[in-house]
Amino acid sequence: MNFTHNIIFSFASKKCYTDEKLKRGVKTMKIRLLFILTLISVTAFSAAAQQRRTLTNENLEKYRQKRVAAERDLRENYERLGFPSPEELERQIEESRQARAELADRLRTENLERERLGLERERLNLDRQIAESEAQQRSAYQSFSNNSFYEGANDFFLNYGYAPIGSGFPNYGFGDYGYGFGGYGFPGYGYPNKRGNRFNRGNFRYNQPRMEYRNNLPVFVAPPGRRIAAPRSRGR
Repeated sequence: MNFTHNIIFSFASKKCYTDEKLKRGVKTMKIRLLFILTLISVTAFSAAAQQRRTLTNENLEKYRQKRVAAERDLRENYERLGFPSPEELERQIEESRQARAELADRLRTENLERERLGLERERLNLDRQIAESEAQQRSAYQSFSNNSFYEGANDFFLNYGYAPIGSGFPNYGFGDYGYGFGGYGFPGYGYPNKRGNRFNRGNFRYNQPRMEYRNNLPVFVAPPGRRIAAPRSRGR
């Protein structure tokens, strides 16, 4: 019993020691790996700083020689490599350049035409607004002129013996205020129809001017001035 217990205890002790040793080994490996990575980074930055060089004509000449060699190889082996010939490649490049130039010209022309049409529409809208404004002004002026004419005509006929025309001669027509048509003469304002002509001269009424027609033209005749009688002296 004691022997078995000792064996088990010894095995457990060895296992714990092995696990602890393994953990220490893993930790040590992590530290070493981190140190190595840090060292590599520092070395790389140092090498990059040391390898910084100034560009010279000698370096450019090397690059030029490589480019010329590559172009020569392309000219000699373009069929094997599946590329077009240098002449065909230049022709394609020229066609592409011309196509781009034509596209740019067409787009420029379309933009200019679009701007021209926009300006033309704005001009037409402005002309239409001006025409509408002028038409409204003419309409307002004609309406004002017509109203002024009729108002002046009404004032003329009402003030100088021409009554407005109504629905009938006896009631609303040329009665007391109209021309001398038969029985509808000038009874109210002293224009008796005695001399037989159409527009007769008459007596002045209420000391107001009257209108006569001479050579078919209306003429206003002012009433004569009043005479002031001289005072009479009494005889003795």
